[in-house]
Amino acid sequence: MHISVLILWITVFVISLLKVVLGTILFKFTPTRNSFFGYKTKQSLKDDESWLFSNKLSAKLILIIGLIELIVSVLTMIFTYKEYDTANDIIIPFI
Repeated sequence: MHISVLILWITVFVISLLKVVLGTILFKFTPTRNSFFGYKTKQSLKDDESWLFSNKLSAKLILIIGLIELIVSVLTMIFTYKEYDTANDIIIPFI
């Protein structure tokens, strides 16, 4: 197996895993309105209810996208293990 393909697979897997972890943390521990991070738009900063709703929704989306990317990256690793020339065509659009 070519080392660059292995590095690509590991990178995509780790990034997807980080999205799942980040989405879970942000969903369970929603940041306060005056915190350094969070989903900040004019509408979400209007009141506490809008802030909570928009940040919970964005955390769910990060979690869902991370799970989809994680599944796709694992399936890509499994199905392209022998044919690593096609791995770049399948994995790179998800980065």
